[in-house]
Amino acid sequence: MFFRKLPFAVLAVAMYSSLALAQLPTASFRGTVLDSRGAAVPGATLRLRNDSSGVVERNLQTDETGSFAAESLPPGSYRVEIAKEGFATQSQSFELLVGRVVVTNFTLGVEAVQQSVTVTAQTPLLDPESSEIGGVVEPRAVASLPLNGRQFGELATLVPGVLPAPNFDPIKTRILNIAAEGSDGRSSNFSVDGAENTDLVNGGLLQGFTIEGIQEFHVASSRFGADQGRALGAAVNVVTKSGTNAFHGSYFIFYRNQTLNARDPFQTTKPDFHRTQQGFTLGGPIWKDRTHFFVAFENFDEKNLGIVNTNGIFPQFDGSFPLPFTARYLTARADHSINDKNKLMLRYSFENNFSTQGIGGIRAADNGIRSTNRGNSLAATYTRLISSRAVNTLLYSYSQFNNHLLPLSLTPEIDRPDLITGGAFNTPQNTLISRHQIRDDLSVTQRSPWGTHNLKFGADYNHASSDAGLEFASRGQFAFFSDAPLTATAADLLFFSAGNFKFPTYADNLIGVYAQDDWKVTKRLTLNLGLRWDLSTNENNPTFTSPITPPGVRTRDYNNWGPRLGFAFDLTGKGKTIVRGGYGIFYAFPVATDPDVESAFDGRRIGFGLFFGPIDTNNPFPGLTPAQIQAAVFAQPQLLLLTLGNHVRTPYTQQTSIGFQQELFGSMALTVDYVHNLGLKERLGRDINLDASGGIGTPATMLAHEFSPALAASLGPVIRVDDAGKSTYNALEISANKRFSRNFQFQASYTLSHAVDMGDDSIGSAVANPFDLRPERGDSNRDERHRFVFNGLVHLPWDFELSSITSFASARPFDIVTGASPDGSSPTRPPGVTRNMGARDNAATIAAINAFRSANQLAPITTTSPKSFFFFSSDVRLTKYFKIKDKITLTGAIEGFNLFNHVNYLSNGGPTFSGVSGAQTNVLAPDFAFPHRTAGGVLGSGGPRAAQFVFRVEF
Repeated sequence: MFFRKLPFAVLAVAMYSSLALAQLPTASFRGTVLDSRGAAVPGATLRLRNDSSGVVERNLQTDETGSFAAESLPPGSYRVEIAKEGFATQSQSFELLVGRVVVTNFTLGVEAVQQSVTVTAQTPLLDPESSEIGGVVEPRAVASLPLNGRQFGELATLVPGVLPAPNFDPIKTRILNIAAEGSDGRSSNFSVDGAENTDLVNGGLLQGFTIEGIQEFHVASSRFGADQGRALGAAVNVVTKSGTNAFHGSYFIFYRNQTLNARDPFQTTKPDFHRTQQGFTLGGPIWKDRTHFFVAFENFDEKNLGIVNTNGIFPQFDGSFPLPFTARYLTARADHSINDKNKLMLRYSFENNFSTQGIGGIRAADNGIRSTNRGNSLAATYTRLISSRAVNTLLYSYSQFNNHLLPLSLTPEIDRPDLITGGAFNTPQNTLISRHQIRDDLSVTQRSPWGTHNLKFGADYNHASSDAGLEFASRGQFAFFSDAPLTATAADLLFFSAGNFKFPTYADNLIGVYAQDDWKVTKRLTLNLGLRWDLSTNENNPTFTSPITPPGVRTRDYNNWGPRLGFAFDLTGKGKTIVRGGYGIFYAFPVATDPDVESAFDGRRIGFGLFFGPIDTNNPFPGLTPAQIQAAVFAQPQLLLLTLGNHVRTPYTQQTSIGFQQELFGSMALTVDYVHNLGLKERLGRDINLDASGGIGTPATMLAHEFSPALAASLGPVIRVDDAGKSTYNALEISANKRFSRNFQFQASYTLSHAVDMGDDSIGSAVANPFDLRPERGDSNRDERHRFVFNGLVHLPWDFELSSITSFASARPFDIVTGASPDGSSPTRPPGVTRNMGARDNAATIAAINAFRSANQLAPITTTSPKSFFFFSSDVRLTKYFKIKDKITLTGAIEGFNLFNHVNYLSNGGPTFSGVSGAQTNVLAPDFAFPHRTAGGVLGSGGPRAAQFVFRVEF
């Protein structure tokens, strides 16, 4: 690595759980009942029955205006029966998707003309009462679209404004992370059946689930209601499958090997590769119309190779090395209807996985990690229908997560621009986390002289605790800014040890309360009004003190009030043209990393790291003997110090949007939205013990720093995390969504956006110059100016089906650095170069780079570099169905990923900073601006072309 990993690398490898607040996995059904003349029919009764389970979910009655509303309904297919004395009884089927409101009007005929009538109608495409921005990934898409690695998170990127994001956690490299509307990968909130499943420290999804157990999920990418909180990015709400009145089950197997895979461009041959994913599902009635169960199990077995590529600079380390991975997933769910007014749900899930990881790119085989993870989660809900207009849902969840990481080598880690070798500096480590969550939500529909109010009130309490141990650089860690060989003098410095330590037990209590009013002012205008308040009792270590804690009083942030103001206006009154928009304030979920690391790194001596520049590599301490170096340097182990500012507040965004939706051709919806997000109080890390003289860190400057620091002679950074960061995101998001009809469906989305921030990591990025933050403001490493995603499926003759996902994204920027600051805590940049200017084809940046390279006797770069690379991938699935006696279906399919084998490079040289794109690239490296490996890998789209075969039997 190019800059010291103390303490920010610790933040990036922290190992804990999350407790962000969640939303309920439900839907709403609203509308009016009219007679044949268009007059309201008060007192009409509506009976809603789930088509699959036979459970009666609601018995409703229309008010004096003919209106009705059913809130907090489980997603699924329903049949409603409407009856009124003197009118013909009517029945109609419709589908409810999670997170959506279906608004339907019914017209009753006179009984003398019609005794009863069954209406066949499509569920409305648009929601005329919501201003939220997002989308639903429906069951047909979950079951039919090609997924490389079969992760539901990849389907979330089908929603406009959502894109793949770096995964900062070394224990979850197999889980795809997402970012939304300019936020980073730590800022999205995941819940499953209403229970939290977000990693508090590292962000993203905590526990993996088999996709065979997932029915559908909702992605709210911006401006969601007050019932959802603790998320600056997307709020993802997953619903698991439940049993029905008929027994259903399946056995499935997905298999692939290297035979149909394309060769990686960095390899001369195709390495061996085998992957098998197989399992079963089973669901049905325990008590028909009352009690049902569903179980899904999947076993994942993979034998893969990691490809080490140093662009020929260290050929003795290049090659392919084993990366085995095995995992087991289970989801089991039971639903019980006590009676028409009382419902229960219980769900248990676990994930076990074992893997070798961390080998590939510039990471040598001995830098790998052996990982073991186990996750368990339990969720239970009790739903009580208080009246036809009031329903309450009580949820309790418990989760536990346990992981162990072990190094593959016991030698020191040595980091160079084109090679990282030795035992991983952040191992061994272990973590045990437990979390309890209690949530209660009340929905009430109330008629007033000023319209209809669909009210929601709720409270959420979470308690989480963790115990963790970490050996940090216990075998030593060195970073060099050159690939030049070491001399005997430098070699003498490679052997020392630091030590291990245990994080203090971390505990936090999260409290959230909200009120939401979806106020239907008129038949065409709805206001979405909400207010939310959140509190974390341990977000900034309010009771912690140490020798470097800033003077003064540190208080909790009690001011996290989040208003939500939105509108939806039905322009024609027919539900076919909707204008919508609004404003809201949204707070981040509390990140445990900063307070936990502050408690651990409070001045204890844990070791020392040396960082050499290219000029002094052969003689890092001129005029000193190894004995003198030992006395001068190692006699004082480094003090690792980090502190939070007393006035650090919860990061938040102000989100604004305006847009419209238009129904087209009866089966398609066009959506256009402009989104503006302003991020405030974002965290940055500054060394308050830095000598203001500046310069690139070398042994000479670091020795001088030992005796003339700003605050204390610690020979290392004293990092203070404050909330001086800001960000902006502006986007035009356009999507066309055609629902399934005439044997096909599709969704196409395009996002034109610009994301600007001051750090690549929301837990507190290290700034290059703590005395001047202006150069830190630059394009985000998630800035994709253009992103286009298409997905669709079509039923073909002879029971064939074709489905596809195609993605295009413009290049993301990367940072251009020269080495480390005098304290080694952060990178510096060439004069005249601001943050993340790589891949932006800026003439002034290229001129500044060449001036710096010329001063260091290096050849200039061309006007086409440093460049990044656009992303393009097309994944396709061809399926054939075979029917056997109407009750058994055999399915055979072949899936191809990156069908056109477009080479999607992951980084531009030097160590990879993120798991998706972008890098910090040393301008003095011999292979500056050259890529090291490809994207995608074995999980996620974009890697070299691959194919797999699918077999499934269902009954």
